[in-house]
Amino acid sequence: MRICSLLPGATEVVAALGLVDDLVAISHECDYPAEIRHKPVIIRSAVDPQKTSSPAIDRQVRDALQNGSGLYRIDESLLRRLDPDLIITQSLCDVCAVTPSEVQRALAGLRRTPQLLSLNPTTLEDVYHDVEAIGKATGRDVQAHRLVDSLRTRVAKVQAQVDGDRPRRVACLEWLSWERILGCQPDVLVLMPCGFSIDRTAT
Repeated sequence: MRICSLLPGATEVVAALGLVDDLVAISHECDYPAEIRHKPVIIRSAVDPQKTSSPAIDRQVRDALQNGSGLYRIDESLLRRLDPDLIITQSLCDVCAVTPSEVQRALAGLRRTPQLLSLNPTTLEDVYHDVEAIGKATGRDVQAHRLVDSLRTRVAKVQAQVDGDRPRRVACLEWLSWERILGCQPDVLVLMPCGFSIDRTAT
């Protein structure tokens, strides 16, 4: 099977199911596991986070959302050459990854239409469901069930370690907004800027 993954999370799942050799293309943000890093990158971003300041990125993102131009483009000529059987994409966030409309635009130029799997997880249970959906789409149902079982076991171990402790207020931030953070008064702060490395986040 020829798989094109437009999401870092999906790429990790595909690899965990033993399908690294089936990956024919990845997104510009896919970097794990290490053995996928030589794969062709099929997404181009309108924003370069390494060369653009955070305020400028914020402006570009707001402008793109306002005028509907999108932040990412699929390399259509590469997509035609690769001729994938399965494209894994998302419909959750227009800022984090390529939009469904951009995917549909790119599909229109293909000589045959590949299977399209669009993920939209909003809970941990949804993530487990998506792992199983990828397993079903790739013929790796058994491996996907095993992966979900192992993930549930890891979560259960964490829950057992904190069971009985005082509930903690946790703030998870994809974009930094200190005024709102102060108002929430979290006990734990998790910084997870979308698409930024640790070094870039610290600047």
